[in-house]
Amino acid sequence: MDVLELKKLGNEAFAAKEYEKAISYFTQAIDKNSNDHLLFSNRAAAYAMIQKFEESLNDAEKTIQIKPDWAKGYSRKGAALHGLGKLQEAINAYTTGLSFESNNEALLKSKEECEVQLLKDTEAKTDVIIISELLIPLTKDSTIENAIIDWQLVEKLINWYKENSVTRIIALTKQSEAYYLPQHLRLEFAKFVIEKCKDKQINVTLFASGNTIEELNNVIQELSNLNPISIAICPSELLNENNSFEQWQFTVNQILNHSVNVNFCLLDNHSQSCTTEKFEWAAKSGRFKMIFDYPTNINTMKQNINVVLNSHIDCYYINNTIPLFLESLQTISGSNRVGISGPATNTVLTLLFWICKCYRTRLNQSILIQRFFTIADRVIRNKYPNSTKQFLSMYPVFEGTFALNSLNPNSNLNQINDIELIEIEHLIDALKFVLFELSNDGLHVSLDNKTVKNTTLPSTNSNNSNNSNNSNN
Repeated sequence: MDVLELKKLGNEAFAAKEYEKAISYFTQAIDKNSNDHLLFSNRAAAYAMIQKFEESLNDAEKTIQIKPDWAKGYSRKGAALHGLGKLQEAINAYTTGLSFESNNEALLKSKEECEVQLLKDTEAKTDVIIISELLIPLTKDSTIENAIIDWQLVEKLINWYKENSVTRIIALTKQSEAYYLPQHLRLEFAKFVIEKCKDKQINVTLFASGNTIEELNNVIQELSNLNPISIAICPSELLNENNSFEQWQFTVNQILNHSVNVNFCLLDNHSQSCTTEKFEWAAKSGRFKMIFDYPTNINTMKQNINVVLNSHIDCYYINNTIPLFLESLQTISGSNRVGISGPATNTVLTLLFWICKCYRTRLNQSILIQRFFTIADRVIRNKYPNSTKQFLSMYPVFEGTFALNSLNPNSNLNQINDIELIEIEHLIDALKFVLFELSNDGLHVSLDNKTVKNTTLPSTNSNNSNNSNNSNN
């Protein structure tokens, strides 16, 4: 029999689902003509149907070698790689095929299925911690002499975190409200947060501060009695900015030795305080569950991440600088011991969850979101926390509920002027635009209280062999 007859018999056997027989006919034809790309393509499809994906991949590669500008060759290669579980390589193959035939429906569908599956696999493996920094809403009647916490709004915030899949928060950080609250009210706030979060399965880290070692240790003792998951400390607040590493280490040991049964987090946010040397010592000490970083450049951040990840201790690196968030995710190489905190966790939760889960499979969209983060960070940090309260007041779920007063004696530093208000309004518009762009890509997220957890994506075909057009030529 000649090549054409063998090819015809192979196609008939394939149509009858007699794949072994089809492979035999195509092999005989290839023995007679090893330069026919259609024969290798057809045999690749037959191999894929009987789950012999390595053999299918070899034939797909041969198909491409003979005819590199033929889209179906890349379709065969993508299907074989998908069958082997190499989803990203399969996506790359489909993308190359689309460069030759951009409207090929089989390629588009197969690529989308791989992206969905890779996204699901990534979601299962990625557990980037998002630690929301809990605001302390005050009533409109609050004054510096008489602070009144809006307890109803605190509970509303906690409920919002829960609806947005937040599982960790940090409370009593050194924002203006917390810093100027009297100690008895700080303790009352901590108790309230712990109690409300307990029912919602949200883990709480409480921030302890004091002007002396003795005062700080007493605060730690009071807070530890509330059973938070951990207590955050900032040792450098007890020292001047030019302290030596030895002075810093001595101060930290005084704190750790006083509370041997407490899980600590290190939150050293003074200028020049978050050195790699301190990161390495803290990570190896085994006493810190999380180390918060305020990186000012990519190289230092990467050094600190690697120090934490190489410590082989159950310690997490937490990035508080959102303009470098995507870079930190790309540095972790699949580790789940990295997280994000800071003001952005109160303003762009939806996008934070999305980028944590999708940055490997949706790089272009992730870059778009990261650019938005960089702009948002400057606006939100400008007069934090009032800038954040103003931002949230424009959310449907919090519309107009935050009082923009402050306990800071320099309250003029926290007042939002007209220009800053316009900037925040524009930021809201930009957020809506980013969400709209994502929805155009089939990723449905909303502004109020729905996160990527509720994203609707196309269903994935369970049969790998059907990921491409299986018709033969």
